[in-house]
Amino acid sequence: MVKDTVFKHVKEYYELNPQVEAAKPAPYSSDKTMREGRTEEKTFEEAVEDPFSVWEGAELQSCDDLVYELRLMNTTDESLKYRILFVDGATDTPCNLVWPINGLVGTIGAYETNKLVALLPKREATPTEPGLTELQKLVVMLAASTDKNKVGKEGANGSVGN
Repeated sequence: MVKDTVFKHVKEYYELNPQVEAAKPAPYSSDKTMREGRTEEKTFEEAVEDPFSVWEGAELQSCDDLVYELRLMNTTDESLKYRILFVDGATDTPCNLVWPINGLVGTIGAYETNKLVALLPKREATPTEPGLTELQKLVVMLAASTDKNKVGKEGANGSVGN
């Protein structure tokens, strides 16, 4: 019922405004057209060899450091609880990363190495600048204790990444 009413209004609009051109089908065949065996139109892949050559969105930029990964290593014989806090302000240049505002809390097993604990993406895909990396512009504080103890925010006083 609603569909019929909407269609009626759309039809009336185009009848009252002949100067307005109605939407046209896409320049490539749909899956339905291909299933029906009609091949008079080229598929999108055939019509456009490089999809980026017809890109009409925002300017594409190259970025070698789009995501930073943060890994931990535990060289003790006990598993540990850890808390990682992030604070912008290590340099005068603001950090272009997204990070959890309340930090991260987790555990790492005894002698566990190379544990991935966070992926910090860039806010904007800007080219890599010479000098400090984005992670070096961020103060990263790490606190750890055995699993029996709670790791509080006030315990995170070490600095990593600078």
